[in-house]
Amino acid sequence: MTILPSPLVLLLASLLWLGACAPKPPVQFEIAEVATDKTYGYSQHHPIKVGGSAQGRGADHRDWFFKVLRGPQGQPVSYVSNSTCCSFSTNSSAEPLGYLEVVLVTYKGMESPAILYVDTVNFDAPKAPVGFTFAQPEIFSGPP
Repeated sequence: MTILPSPLVLLLASLLWLGACAPKPPVQFEIAEVATDKTYGYSQHHPIKVGGSAQGRGADHRDWFFKVLRGPQGQPVSYVSNSTCCSFSTNSSAEPLGYLEVVLVTYKGMESPAILYVDTVNFDAPKAPVGFTFAQPEIFSGPP
């Protein structure tokens, strides 16, 4: 004998599936200044806080940040998330520990890659690290 799920169970499962497949709203935040602190982004103690993990968007926020980051003469950057490091406590019961991403960044004419630390758990209006700038216009929205 085969037991079939009730219509209500099927409806709820369908709604959950549709919700998981729905497009995510665009990433949107502002980069309006270049940091003056030479350790900003270059130190695990002063990472670039792009947030997004609580909404399942940490990688999206990281990617969008690097999409708008530029070299000192406006050169587009290339980057690769090299590893994670440096665990820290979070206020989230779902994820009690967070980790920084170690990102290698280059642009045309750069002698050696910069190593930047990115926090995808916490958000604080991101700045361009010393030696970098950002693309115009200053407010970006849309998928990376």
